[in-house]
This record gives sequence, structure tokens and C-alpha cells, in this order.
Amino acid sequence: MKVLRTPDKYFTNIKGYPFDPIYTDVFADDGTEIRIHHIDEGPSDGPILLAMHGQPVWSYLYSKMIPILNDSGIRVIAPDLVGYGKSDKPASRNDYSYQNQVDWMNQWLVKNNLNLQNLKWLTYLSSTSVYGNHDGAWVNEDSTTNPQTLAGKNRLNVEKDWLSIGTKNSLPVQIFRLSGIYSDRYNAITRLRNDQKFVVEKKNHFFSRIHVKDIAQTLYLSLNKSLNNDIYNLSDDKPASNIEVVKYACNLINFELPKIISFDELEEGMLKDFYKDSKKVSNKKIKDIFKLKLIYPTYEEGLKVNV
Repeated sequence: MKVLRTPDKYFTNIKGYPFDPIYTDVFADDGTEIRIHHIDEGPSDGPILLAMHGQPVWSYLYSKMIPILNDSGIRVIAPDLVGYGKSDKPASRNDYSYQNQVDWMNQWLVKNNLNLQNLKWLTYLSSTSVYGNHDGAWVNEDSTTNPQTLAGKNRLNVEKDWLSIGTKNSLPVQIFRLSGIYSDRYNAITRLRNDQKFVVEKKNHFFSRIHVKDIAQTLYLSLNKSLNNDIYNLSDDKPASNIEVVKYACNLINFELPKIISFDELEEGMLKDFYKDSKKVSNKKIKDIFKLKLIYPTYEEGLKVNV
């Protein structure tokens, strides 16, 4: 197997990614050495959150959540899957099989003494896209799942796989279905300041959102209060259309509303897929079970901190 390695110089001064690299060597079937990178942040004696995504990604994905979890006393370990980030990259596409990734990461787990048999908390972060379109109606964890997009269908399949694995192996699996994620760094105001070109208007289009800080605090609460093989929606209190959020952001920072275009003017792709679904996502279950008090109950509080 031919293996490529991205020079370290290309990872210097990445904004919001100040973490020290840690490397582990694993081996392919033909004996080729493969270097896997991970980060290990937070108190050494804290509960471990192993951030391993169901799709091939690198640890930068978690960079905004790690400091928040660390502040709550959680130690976060996040690997770059082979082929991504600072980990080595097999040169042939044929080497990127599901089984190879499983084998390589199993070696990595063993070498880093991460025994999954002692798991107390195993969480898959899914998406509310699994519900599909509900014509603006409210949905909860018992609502029909009918995803229309490929991403939504894939996420629902992964949910079912994880729940099945949890049942067969007596593992504490839980699923969090996340609404649209925003943060202090990436939100309606920062998009306006970065010269947002247009805003889409579609009648009866509603979607829910959740601030990354509320994701972090919910995951922390779930360490001790969650139920095995259960599903939770993670959203704020106020579903709204995108144009409503953008108008509010414009008023906060005295910006003109970008050009308004219709749904029909969008080209086929991820953005148009987003507007095909309309639903309001209930958060009643996470409030009842985790006694959750949202830091940002609506997008209004979440945006005001950026003014």
C-alpha cells in the first residue's frame, strides 16, 4: 500500500484549532505502517468523551465544542480517520473501504487503551433531517421519519444500525437529532458581515436551530441522566423561517436585507434540499428528562451576543 502524508506546515495557525498533536502507528494487512493522529484535551481524570464520527472526518469538526466540554470537566479524545486531517492517506481509492477503516480504528483504540467494553455513554449525533417534510407541523421523537434527502436517509440508516448494535451488545447507545447548528462564530450576523448575497423566501417554511453551547451542555447532562437506546431532539424553543432570522439579524446590526430570491430560483443541490423540508422540532423531551435550561432559548438571544 502506498501512503501519503500531508506536511505539518499546512496545519500551522489554523484558527480555532490550538491542540497538540498525538500520533499512533497502526498497520495495514500488507504490513504498511499508517500513522493516525488524534487530540486529547481536558482534565486527565475527567470522564472521557470519544468523538468518533460515523463518516470519515478529522478532529477539526469538534474544535468549537471541545473547549466548552473541557470547561465542564470532560476529557475529549478525537481522532482523524485515516485519509483525513493529519492522519496518513492511502494513495489508492480502493483502500478506502468500510472494513479497512474499522480495522485501522480498532487497532488505534487498543493501542490507546480505549476499552469499549467499559463504555457508559455512546452517542450518535444525528440530524432532524431524518423526519423529512411535515409541512410546517410540529414533530417529536415519536413522529414519522420520512427523509427526502440522501443525507437524511443515510443518517436514519446509521441510527438504526447503532440502535441495533446497542441492543445486541448491551451498549448504552443514544441518538441526538440536532437541528440547524449555529455558534458565536457562525450565524446569521457573521454571514451578513461576510457579504451574504441573497436570502431565500418560501411560504410556510419553518426550521429549528440549536446553539453549539446548548449542544455541549445537553451532552454533558446526558452523561448521567440518559436512557439506553433512546432518541432525543435537540433544538431551541422558537422554530422560524430563514428570512425571519435574517431580518432580525439585519435590525440588530443596521444592515440592509440581502436580495430576496424565491425557492424556485435555487439550483438543485444541498441548499434547495434544505428548503424542501418544513417542520417545527419539539424539545420537550430533553427538557423533561435532563431538566435542561437552554443558554439560548431562541435565535434572538443567540444573535444578540454578537452585536
